[in-house]
Amino acid sequence: MKRIRQESPPSFSDYRKYKPFLRTDFDYQCAYCESREPELGGEKRTHIDHYKPKKKFPKLATLYANLFYSCPECNQSKKDYWPTVSQRLAKQFILNPCDHDFSRHFDRSSANWRGLTLAGRWNISKLLLSSAEQVRRRDDRKVLVDLVAELEDQIRLAKAAADSARKMDNISGARAASTTIDKLRRRVEALRAKCLSTEQIQALPSIL
Repeated sequence: MKRIRQESPPSFSDYRKYKPFLRTDFDYQCAYCESREPELGGEKRTHIDHYKPKKKFPKLATLYANLFYSCPECNQSKKDYWPTVSQRLAKQFILNPCDHDFSRHFDRSSANWRGLTLAGRWNISKLLLSSAEQVRRRDDRKVLVDLVAELEDQIRLAKAAADSARKMDNISGARAASTTIDKLRRRVEALRAKCLSTEQIQALPSIL
């Protein structure tokens, strides 16, 4: 799906002031490679990319629609690139996540993204979207996500055990189950913090 912006910020003369709005609009992750804030080292490590480079399009330097939340790697790989007419005809242009459906251009079913179109393959090469670092980051994320899912299943089982113990007036059993739930919750929160921003975690529905 295409990225749909929800924020309507006021006009700023300094494009850096749009960062809080961009964080929300791009769900706290890079618009291009989808790396998440904690994986990059936090919000301070993220950049603001000008889709149309400000050196070539200075009048668009503070236009919100031209700004994207980006990781340092994608921003630095992209730099001031803007395609010539011949390059655009050859599909050598940066895919705009608000104008292009990434699922049509990339196979993202594995950590090693594959291009499905000429533009998709060129973007993977230009932005290093399947570099060793990107693949490692996605593999690590999947391990964390799978582990969180397992722990959440254990929490549900522990909840059922606690409810059963209470019904049977088994106070010690209910306390033991509650202690287990607390330990599991702390592990889940710690794991989530490695791949989700604070805001994303707060928005998650509670499983307890």
